[in-house]
Amino acid sequence: MIASKIFTQILGLKEIEVVFVEMSSTHYHFRVRSIFAETICPKCGKKCSKVKSYHNRKIRDLPISGKKVYLDLEVRQFECDCGNFYTEPFQFVRSYKRLTIRYEDYLYYRCKGAEVKYVSTKEEVDWKTVNEIFTTLSTKEILTRSSWKDVTHIALDEIALRKGHKNYVVVVLDLLTGHILDILKQRDKAFLVNYFQDKGEDFCNQIKVFSSDMWKAYLNCAKEVFSNAIVVADRFHFFGKCQEGMNHARNSFRKTFPKSDELKKLKYALLKDPENLSDKQQKQLNKVFEKKQYHLLRLTWDARNLLRDIFNCPYTIKEAEPLIEEWIENVKKFKIRYFF
Repeated sequence: MIASKIFTQILGLKEIEVVFVEMSSTHYHFRVRSIFAETICPKCGKKCSKVKSYHNRKIRDLPISGKKVYLDLEVRQFECDCGNFYTEPFQFVRSYKRLTIRYEDYLYYRCKGAEVKYVSTKEEVDWKTVNEIFTTLSTKEILTRSSWKDVTHIALDEIALRKGHKNYVVVVLDLLTGHILDILKQRDKAFLVNYFQDKGEDFCNQIKVFSSDMWKAYLNCAKEVFSNAIVVADRFHFFGKCQEGMNHARNSFRKTFPKSDELKKLKYALLKDPENLSDKQQKQLNKVFEKKQYHLLRLTWDARNLLRDIFNCPYTIKEAEPLIEEWIENVKKFKIRYFF
């Protein structure tokens, strides 16, 4: 009983209480129910406490301490004296949906900085569900956004519309607020230049920072339209290029040593963040790195990890610049050619 009360407080969903908890190394499973004995009939407006039937809904909620959270929600159907039958409503989850509203908001927030497919994979939520959430909430956000007049930091990001297809839209973001400003179906330079210039000279002159991936159409558009802006390569796409360099190094060594069994099935171990490696993957890397002929592969891996650590630390520009410059000098010094 005490544990149920504690978990009820941790969940923080005022309409429901926890009646049973099941825990494992990967998830929490809460059996929950409404705290109200009666509800208001939507037809006549009177209170009703007569329950006709029960059924359960399985709902995904925000994680707790890195573990997935599932709610087994008891849902009641009421029979009112006016003859109306209705299912009790809940404010924390939309009808017929399997994710809480706050978890949907969290997925939408994550999609602003990453592709839908990436978020779907990381959160283990169906791609169609994540894509629907992003489309619905981004459209809602755009409709409520009335002006661009205060925007000074802007970003372009690409989101896939269809899983497995090269069908992308361009998401225009306010970097300071994270708000979606617009969603564009074209991404060629001519279209983007006309699109931003149509917003007026004052708008173009007020942009101080422009961020995107390293596609030339974006960069050339920024240089032509935003004369006062600092053009910044998006860190995720920039680091993605480093990952490509890491994989290029792996392929190069595979060709140089085609009979080396230790280089087989090494891709995911090399591309993973060190702290996420399994014991098996760590042993696999150690076996490769201890051999002299793979010294350059080890240097490439170390350089990739060092750059990631620099990106992940909350440095100011002044603090980060010398670290990046030192990283570049070391890459050149040790002739780590896969990043250039």
